[in-house]
Amino acid sequence: MTDAIADHDQMAEQSTEIADPSVATHRLHPLSLVIKTIGFLPQMLFGSIAVMASVDDNMGWLVVGLALFGGFCIFVMIAWLRWRKFTYEIAPNEVRIQSGIISKNNRSIPYERIQDVNIEQKLIARILGLATVTLETGSAGNGDDGKLNAVKLTRAEELRDTIKARKRGVALPLEGQAVVQDDIAEPETEPLFTMSPKRLLILGLFSFSLAVFAFVAAIFQNLDFLIPDNLFSVEKLANVAGNIKDGPSSRGEEFKNGFKDGFQQGLSSLGIVGQILTAFGGLLGIVVIGLITGIITVFVRDYGFRLDRTENGFRRRRGLFTLTDMAMPLHRVQTAILITGPIRRIFGWYALKFQSLASDGKNESDHVVAPLARIDEASAIALEPGINIDMPAAAMQRVSRSLWLVGAVIALALTIFAASNAVFWSEIWGFSAVVLLSLPAALHLWLRWRHHHFSLTEQFLYIRSGYWSQRLTALPLRKIQSVDITDNFIQRPLDEVNLVFGIAGGSGIVPLTLHAIDRELAISMRSEMLAHIGAKKSAIAKG
Repeated sequence: MTDAIADHDQMAEQSTEIADPSVATHRLHPLSLVIKTIGFLPQMLFGSIAVMASVDDNMGWLVVGLALFGGFCIFVMIAWLRWRKFTYEIAPNEVRIQSGIISKNNRSIPYERIQDVNIEQKLIARILGLATVTLETGSAGNGDDGKLNAVKLTRAEELRDTIKARKRGVALPLEGQAVVQDDIAEPETEPLFTMSPKRLLILGLFSFSLAVFAFVAAIFQNLDFLIPDNLFSVEKLANVAGNIKDGPSSRGEEFKNGFKDGFQQGLSSLGIVGQILTAFGGLLGIVVIGLITGIITVFVRDYGFRLDRTENGFRRRRGLFTLTDMAMPLHRVQTAILITGPIRRIFGWYALKFQSLASDGKNESDHVVAPLARIDEASAIALEPGINIDMPAAAMQRVSRSLWLVGAVIALALTIFAASNAVFWSEIWGFSAVVLLSLPAALHLWLRWRHHHFSLTEQFLYIRSGYWSQRLTALPLRKIQSVDITDNFIQRPLDEVNLVFGIAGGSGIVPLTLHAIDRELAISMRSEMLAHIGAKKSAIAKG
């Protein structure tokens, strides 16, 4: 490792003869090998447990141990070769990245194509003082055309500021020469929005989650061969209690039998009231665990949340263990999404997201710019890219009642059919099942219709949707890429259609859709929106 660090320092100081001799060639920090090794250890551990559970003799243990050690050595060797062959250069006009052991990959990313330069620090990287630099161009997929997985934090910040300066056309000297920092770094200003610990706690209470139960279930499912069959049996509890009290003696055996009989008699003597109270206590425990899980999740994800307004857009920093530093230019913002819920709305809390040309990590397709804000705070942030989210509910109109009436009629028909079967064939259980399924489905459709509104103004299209997770999408007409009209066999006789809007960025899995509107109104709205698209293209062509 010492030789690798010395080689890394030498590569940072000397020039390369492969490309431009005036451009220094750099490698990732040697400690990236430590990060990769630590990331590999959990996989190796679970694999070792699974293999060793099937071994019952000393020779088998020896063979398994040697195989695991050999596999670990092969992993370290491959990781070292990848580190050795990975280099990058910060040229005057582009970023060059070379990688590959057998098949070489040479990438050149011009500065004018780089849209975002994001910095991320996971827990181990923060301890080691390293960071990951991601260059996003928005070309395809999530737009990650270049990623430097482990560089010093100071080096990562220097790379980000240098690339931004060269995108602005600031002439900088070559690496290794004196640089005036005022020409590179943007001055630190007052934050546009922050999350205090109090707000994090409130957001955690709203973010009820039962993910811990899914995690425990996954452990039991994958490691069930390590869990005794009688782990939760009364016999096991009685044995443990007896051994703790008197040890393996006759008195301990009497205590175990008494414990077992008392436990079973106690459960049977609770009665209906006791059983209800026990069930209520279990439900209360689940609620408490869900609230605690939500609070922990929010603090881990959004601790230190800070949104700044920069010269070209926004800069967002957040994270307790994994610190992310994300930049988002204003011109990449496509639409604003205001999110609330029936309980949050009572207390006046909202969340604001921007749909952008790049995704916000692996689990989110939109950029969260205000996890928990008042409406005036969210409106002020949305106005920065020129999006107005202040649309009164009275100014919006509902979609057609057919959105829920058709489903309600189908549910009623099924209920009547089940009732007739119950009368003639005494199938009361089938009737009950249909009622229990049909009524919630009809209620869901009615609530969906009641909270589905829209409004078209000269500059924006507003769509409200959702009754539990209530969303207001403010879409600038100039950002619309396409407008499609769709219908189904139920809507066709009613002369109603859906409008599906194509927007750049986001996940694209569930497109923005306006459901159940009159066909003539849909055609008129689409014509007006396409006129805005044509005007935008003409302005771009003239410019």
